[in-house]
Amino acid sequence: AKILRFYESTINVGFVGCHMIDGTGVFLKESKRTVPSFFSSFMKIIGLSKFYYSSLNNEQSGCVDVLAGAFMFTEKTIYDKIDGFDEEYFMYGEDIDLSYKILKAGFDNYYFSETQIIHYKGESTKKGSLNYVFVFYNAMVIFAKKHFSARYARIFSLAIHMAIYLRASASILKRVVQNL
Repeated sequence: AKILRFYESTINVGFVGCHMIDGTGVFLKESKRTVPSFFSSFMKIIGLSKFYYSSLNNEQSGCVDVLAGAFMFTEKTIYDKIDGFDEEYFMYGEDIDLSYKILKAGFDNYYFSETQIIHYKGESTKKGSLNYVFVFYNAMVIFAKKHFSARYARIFSLAIHMAIYLRASASILKRVVQNL
């Protein structure tokens, strides 16, 4: 009921997301994120950065770029206006795509801190698995091709693939050193 009142009283709202916690009660930073750029995506892939939104504290409601797909609330008319889910995404990235389409349509995404859900992450794929890496980063390539210029999307895709190979090589090297 709180989130519905917030939604109805907020001007220019597209999607509303909420305060997510994991099964142990720890706040999940992906409750509020930024739109991935070339630089932020590359830094995330090599493990030096994340897409998290830092200008709002966890207990503060407000506008953000990207909400988590685990909880996104909107009206059907707005969902239809942005053409809903893109079926090219198998898993991961669809929430970034929806959030970005809302922004491009002139609406705002809101993080609402007063509603909380438990999100059991990693139940669909194990985060360290090769399948996870492929599916997650392929979603970023789909996003880039869809929303960035063709030249920028090619550079973005190349950088993502290079970073994946660098990360995989580092992981293999680490295992070799550990086994020695």
